[in-house]
Formats: sequence, C-alpha cells, structure tokens
Amino acid sequence: MATHVALLRAVNVGGLKVAMADLREIAWALGWSDVSTYLNSGNLLVTSSEDSVAAGARLQAALADRYAREVPVMVRTPEELASVLERLPFRGDAFDERRLQVAFLACAPPASAPAQIAGTNGEEGLIYGGEAFLHYPNGLGRSKLTTTALERTLGVAVTLRGCGPSPACSNAARDWAGTALSRDGGAGANRGRVLVRARSSRPAGRPSGRDATIAGMANFPSVKARALLRVLSRKPFGYRVVRQSGSHRRLEAPGRPPITFSFHDAQTVRPSTVRKILCHQVGLSEEEALKLL
Repeated sequence: MATHVALLRAVNVGGLKVAMADLREIAWALGWSDVSTYLNSGNLLVTSSEDSVAAGARLQAALADRYAREVPVMVRTPEELASVLERLPFRGDAFDERRLQVAFLACAPPASAPAQIAGTNGEEGLIYGGEAFLHYPNGLGRSKLTTTALERTLGVAVTLRGCGPSPACSNAARDWAGTALSRDGGAGANRGRVLVRARSSRPAGRPSGRDATIAGMANFPSVKARALLRVLSRKPFGYRVVRQSGSHRRLEAPGRPPITFSFHDAQTVRPSTVRKILCHQVGLSEEEALKLL
C-alpha cells in the first residue's frame, strides 16, 4: 500500500464546486483508505495499492464522471511533498516567504518550455523537477502570472499552493508531510511546510472499498445517455442542444442553467453523474429527480 497526496486544480472557482465531503466520498468509493482533506482548495490524502500515476488517473476519471467536466489532478508521494521546501530556490532576507508559491506540474514540460519565468510585475520563477517555484514580490492577487498564464507558458496543467510561514502552512509540515511520511515509514516528519493540514478522516462506521455507496446516491440508477437526454428535453425542462462537437453537447433551456453533456447516446451514465446533472445542475430535489427515472 502507498500513500498519495492528490492536488486538484481550480476547485471552487470558475463555476466548479467540489465539496470536500464529496471528494472524500469519491475517494472511498474508489476503494481507498485513510482518506482526509483540508480546506476547500482540493487537497486529498489517501492510501492506495496503486502507484501515483494510476491513482491520479482514476481520481481524475471519477471527478469527470461526477461533475461532467475535466478536473486536472496532480499526485505526489509524501517524500516528494516533504522535499519541496528543501529544493526552494528563493531563500534569504530578500524573499518574503509569504509571497512564495509552488506550482505543481501534471507532467514534465516539453523541451521548448523555459527553465525560468519572469512576470510583468517583478515575479520570477524557476522550473525545478516536477514543480515551478514562484516568487510574487507584490502578491499573487493582482498578478498576471496566473495559473492559466503558467499553463500557456509551460504547456502543461498546473495547480498552485502557498508555502509561506502561516499557521496553516506550519501545521501542514507536521500533519501532511509528517503524517503521510509516518504512514510510509519515512523519516523527517517535520521537513515539509507546503500545502495543508489533514482535517477529516473516515467517520465511524463508514464503509470502504468499491462497494462504498456515495451518500445520497443509493437509489439513483445508471441510465443510457439518450434516455437522460429525453428526460431533459421534456417538460417542464425543455432543454435543447444548442452546440455540439462530437459527443460534447451544450444544452440550454429558458430560465435554467446550461448543461455540458459529454456522453455518446449509447453510453451508460453512472448514478453519481445522473444525480449531479439532475440535482446539482438542473436544481431538482433527489425525490423529484428519482420520479423522472
């Protein structure tokens, strides 16, 4: 068994709302154990029999199934996480640690990507291994060196995390690097100071394994995509396809939020996604949604 730290990109921004309770439920349903999260920025700690690549791919697929959109996931081992500050290139009195960020890269950038990054407001960055170490002397809030700008420059998906000396980050050293390393039998439990503190573990009596049922979904069936489209097109919804590219369709209806529907007609839509579309996106209660299926 191995311990993994999964970092989600752009959670709870840009219209995507991923509750950490839901993220933990997804992890349990994937058969993982020792599940914990912190804050609302998409940080997950799990134990799994898979390697980091396989665990990241499974989680990313489960998130796409649940939320009907891609959610990039970067996975690191506890040792990799704890070593981040040891490799921090910005040190000394010239650098305010509260202005430092680490961009975790989804994969190695192409050879054409720069080894150094410079922003328009004094920002600077260095690519070092699987991370980009960034210094924002005037803060991140108004900087144009955003996650999107970094992805354009580097050609890979990234997610940012702070590494300053705030209480949360200090606790991260003990709880994320320390707890994760202790799971794997590693040393140096207080080395890391990046990311987040483990906050929530499995509630008493929570089932584990692939048969774990995501809360509130026990009665939702799997349905064919064409059948779900028929439900959405009927009254009182009246959704219609306004744009299509391959299997990706944008559905709109008067007075209702648009839906991105990314399934072939013959594809089976999982219960979690059926619930997501009807309850989270359309706005039905679970009782109302189940009456339609």
